[in-house]
Amino acid sequence: MGYLLDAWSRLELDRAELLLAGTMEPELRRLYERMATPSTRLLGYITETPALYRRVNLFISPSVADMHPYTVLEAMASGLPVIVSNRCGLSTLIENGVEGFVYPYDDTETLAAHIRWCYQETDSLKQMGIAARKKAMQCDRSRFSETVIAAMDQRIES
Repeated sequence: MGYLLDAWSRLELDRAELLLAGTMEPELRRLYERMATPSTRLLGYITETPALYRRVNLFISPSVADMHPYTVLEAMASGLPVIVSNRCGLSTLIENGVEGFVYPYDDTETLAAHIRWCYQETDSLKQMGIAARKKAMQCDRSRFSETVIAAMDQRIES
């Protein structure tokens, strides 16, 4: 989360807000309190994720170690373009510039650039959301691991 907060602090987006959802361990809460900007809001644990997905234009997963982030797939299925780190298990399913963006997990400049692009290119962002939903609907959740491994194999071979 620190990389995301750092990237967000570099941006000055007049009509944008960074919403952070989920539970936070004390160490992360201290990081949030130290780095959050006025346009950052902590929502806490969310039980109605579909309602939240309908309120936002973009989903960012700054995870550096999550191999099976179902939230990313859920956001994509909701028609949201995604920005994920290259350490996210689903990064192998995302084609840069098509369903969203993949960035090097610790490269806050690239992350900020992707967020800025999404903020400025609203028409293209909508098309990305359509592509994200289409890709998510091709994933069989019961065979999720196989789908991710197949995408990894395909990347390695190309």
